[in-house]
Amino acid sequence: MVEGHAVQRLATTHRAVLLHRMFRADSPNGRFSAGAAAIDGRVLVRVEAIGKNLFHFYARRGVAGVRGGGGAPVSGGGVAGIGGGRPTRRRRPSVATTAAATAATAAAADATADAVTVAAVDAAAATDDDLVVVHLHFGMSGQFRTAGGPGGRPPPDARPTTRLRLVEAAPDGAPLPGGLVGLVSASVATAGGPKLFTDALSRLGPDPLRADAVAGRFLDRLAATDRSVGAVLMDQTAIAGVGNIFRSEVCHKARVHPDEPGRGLPPATAAAVWAHAVDLLQRGYLDGAIVTTDGAVAASGRRRYVYNESRCVCGGRVQSWAIATRTAYACLACQPRLGHGGDAAGAPQTPATAAAAAAAATAAATPVGVRDAVVFPSSCAPDSGAALLAAPAKMRIAQLRAALADRGEPTDGKKGVLVARLEAATAKDGADRGCATANAVKIEDEPAATVPEAAPRRRQRGRPPAIAAGVKAAVGEARTLEHVAEVSAATDEATRLGRATVAARAAAALTEAAAAAGSVAASVRQKRRDATVVRTRPAVPGGSEPLAMAPRRLSAGTASDRELREFAVKRDPGRDPPPLPGATAKRRGSGAGREPTRRSSRRRTA
Repeated sequence: MVEGHAVQRLATTHRAVLLHRMFRADSPNGRFSAGAAAIDGRVLVRVEAIGKNLFHFYARRGVAGVRGGGGAPVSGGGVAGIGGGRPTRRRRPSVATTAAATAATAAAADATADAVTVAAVDAAAATDDDLVVVHLHFGMSGQFRTAGGPGGRPPPDARPTTRLRLVEAAPDGAPLPGGLVGLVSASVATAGGPKLFTDALSRLGPDPLRADAVAGRFLDRLAATDRSVGAVLMDQTAIAGVGNIFRSEVCHKARVHPDEPGRGLPPATAAAVWAHAVDLLQRGYLDGAIVTTDGAVAASGRRRYVYNESRCVCGGRVQSWAIATRTAYACLACQPRLGHGGDAAGAPQTPATAAAAAAAATAAATPVGVRDAVVFPSSCAPDSGAALLAAPAKMRIAQLRAALADRGEPTDGKKGVLVARLEAATAKDGADRGCATANAVKIEDEPAATVPEAAPRRRQRGRPPAIAAGVKAAVGEARTLEHVAEVSAATDEATRLGRATVAARAAAALTEAAAAAGSVAASVRQKRRDATVVRTRPAVPGGSEPLAMAPRRLSAGTASDRELREFAVKRDPGRDPPPLPGATAKRRGSGAGREPTRRSSRRRTA
C-alpha cells in the first residue's frame, strides 16, 4: 500500500502542475459519475494530503481569485511583499544573493503558491457550500496518472479501473487541445463539501509530514492504550501516513519491540518513535523512495534494516509475525521486550520463583506465530546490486536466470532450485575472492540510531518527479507505485541522473561512515593515551600531594604559563620558578629596595 510520503509528493506535484486549471470531468467506468458531474467545468483551487488520503478542492470559475483556462489568472492579486510600490534603482545582484533568493523562492513555493487563492475561495465559496471536495485513497494499487501538456507524452487510454478522468478545459469550457489529462484509479473516491475534509482532519491522527501535526496527540494516544506499538503505528486515527514498511523500520531505529504495549513505553522512548516516524517519512518525501539505513549500512547498498530482511546488521536473525493483519519484522536481539513478570516489589525470590518468572518473561517476549523472516521479491521496496545478490530469494525468476547465466551456471528449474544454485555460486565466488556476501557480514559497532529532529519539515522541496523516477529505475523500483504525477515519462537522461544520485549518496554515506569510524577510533586512542600518559611521581617535599602531570600537554605546547610554572616548582623545588607573563621578577637575594629588572631572554626561552 502506498505510504504517506508518496501521497504528499503527489500533492506537491499537483500544486505545481494542476492547480488553477479548469477541468472537464467524467467517470469512464461509471463508479464515480455523481462526483465527476459535481466537479465538471470547475477549477482546482487547493490540494491537501493527510496521511494516505488526497483531497482536491474545486470551485466555480468566476469566484474571486480562481484561475481557469490553462492556468491564466482570472483576477489580479499577488503575494505580500512581491510587486507593487514605486520602482527603485536596480543593481545587479551578487551570486550569493541570487542563490539565496532562488532557494527562498523554491522553499516558499509549496507553502504560498495557492495561499491567496485558497483564502479568497474559502471566504467567497466555502460558506455557501459552493466548494466541492474530492477525497481519494489509492489503496494497494491505485494511481493518479497525468499526461499531455507542452512536450508531454500522449494521454493514455482509460482502464477498467479508471474511476475519474480530468481533461483540461479552455475558458469557454471546451477541452483544451494539448492540455493536461488526469486518469485516477483509487479504492476510495468520494465527493462532498468542505466538511468532508474537516471531518477527515479531525478523525485522522497527526500526519508527521504536515506542518499542523501535533505530536502530543499521538503520544497521548500511545500512553493511554494497552495495544502494541506496532498496532498503534498502523492505526491511521493515531498517526496518519505510516505503513507496514515504515512501521517495522521506525520500531527498529527506536529500539522498540513491536509487541510492547503503548502505555509501557517510557516517555523518552515514545518521543523517539514519533521522531523517527517524522525523519523517515521526511526522507521518503524528499527522496521519492524508502531508504531507511544510515552510514556504513547505507554505503553497503542495503536500503532497509529489518523489513524483508533475513538477518539484522547485528548478525542475528530477523523475526516476523502478524500484527494488525500485516507482517511485522523485528530483530529481537536489538529490540528486546521491557521487563515482564516477577513478584511484588521487595518480595524475596526463591530459585523456583525466579525460574518461573524467567520462563514467564521469555513466553511474554516471544510473539505468537513468530518465525524466521522469509524474504520475497518486493515491488515497492526492492533491493539492487550487492544487497540483492546477497539475498537471491528476493529476486524474480528472470533475475535469477540472468545472474546464473552471467556465471555460466544452468538456468533451468523452479525458483527454489535457482535460488539454491545462485547461493552456492555466490558463496563459491566469495570464497575464491576471500570475502563474504553482504548479508553474511556482521557490521560491527553499529551505533544505535540517534533520535532525529521531531519537527515536521514537509515544505522543503524534494527531488523533481523525473529525477525521483530515475532514482527508482536505477535501483529497480517500480515508479508507478509511488503515484507521482508526471507530465512526461522518465527519459534516459533522468535515469542517468538517478544513477548518479544513487552513486553520490552511497559515496557520501561511505565518507560519513569513515569519518564516524575515525572519530570513534580517535576517541578510543585518546582515552588510552589519557590512561597511560599520566605519571604519578613521589610526593613533593614538604607536602603530601603526589605529582600527577600529563606531559602530553607540555610537549604539545598547549599548557598554560601557570601550569608550566607549577610544573617547574614541583620538578625542582630549590629553583626559583619562572615569573608569570607581565609580572616583574626579583633577582635572587635582592633587597627590598632593589629595583626589579626584566627577565633575561634565556629565562623567557626556558
